[in-house]
Amino acid sequence: MSKKIYSLLLVLALALPLPALAQGVVVTDGAARTVTVPLHARAVVLLGSYAQAYVQAGGQLLAATEDYFMPGEDSDVASVGAAHHPSLEGILKLDPQVVVLSNLHKEHLKIGETLTGMGIPCLYYEVTRYEQYLSMLEGFCLINDTGDIYEAQRRSVADGIQEIVDSVRQDARYGHMTCLLLRVYATGMRSKAQGTIAGEILADMGLQNIAEGQNGTDLISMEAVMAADPDYVFLVAMGADEQAAQDMAQRTLYDHPAWAGLSAVQNDRVYVLDKRLFHNKPNADWPQAYQWVAATVYGQP
Repeated sequence: MSKKIYSLLLVLALALPLPALAQGVVVTDGAARTVTVPLHARAVVLLGSYAQAYVQAGGQLLAATEDYFMPGEDSDVASVGAAHHPSLEGILKLDPQVVVLSNLHKEHLKIGETLTGMGIPCLYYEVTRYEQYLSMLEGFCLINDTGDIYEAQRRSVADGIQEIVDSVRQDARYGHMTCLLLRVYATGMRSKAQGTIAGEILADMGLQNIAEGQNGTDLISMEAVMAADPDYVFLVAMGADEQAAQDMAQRTLYDHPAWAGLSAVQNDRVYVLDKRLFHNKPNADWPQAYQWVAATVYGQP
């Protein structure tokens, strides 16, 4: 082949667009890592809410963990096991172009280390606030070239929440009411503050959590609760067996001799929170959680 013909072919090759899968986009994930991911990458996503966000961004979802699927629902998406214990073998069988994980789960971190060593791009996220959800969605939309979807969500979620928070800040009670947030399990309960979805929302909405400043512990005694006498008590029933969690709350809280004397109880201000909005990642529905607090605590429509 002459040099002239070779040069002409090379110029033509460079002028042609690359196949979509050969192109890559650089994404900064929730762990501040920059990762190059193929455009329109086929994804395996290891948390149900993250998988929902990937689909929302127009992405091709190969597989997700079991918490993504509705009971009895037919789906073309494969399952790769439980959210906290995904199957590495199941992931590898699907030949994903990107794997999305949580940097809060040890099993995810181990799987991610293995996949990265094999050259499979991995993105890590931690989502306890709506800003983190939007940051994750922005990355997914970058991968799938759907910036319009991100911008619409940014306006709906961030602007919607800001409007709600600005409204309750006009109430004289903002910042002067206290609460207790409890996660109730079949085997016990834990007091939670910021660093959880519910705790972050309640703080944004001007409620002071009596569990703050417990020197890192997530246990609180009934004596401490009585001394603080919170204005509101919020419960989240944890685990698959919510009735067992409710039974624990009955034995530990409702049947306790001091329970009836709390201001929150006497004023009918004890609430079991909707897990979809206050524990699972609510994604596009995040403003609904803020609006529920605005209506329940501040009486705003």
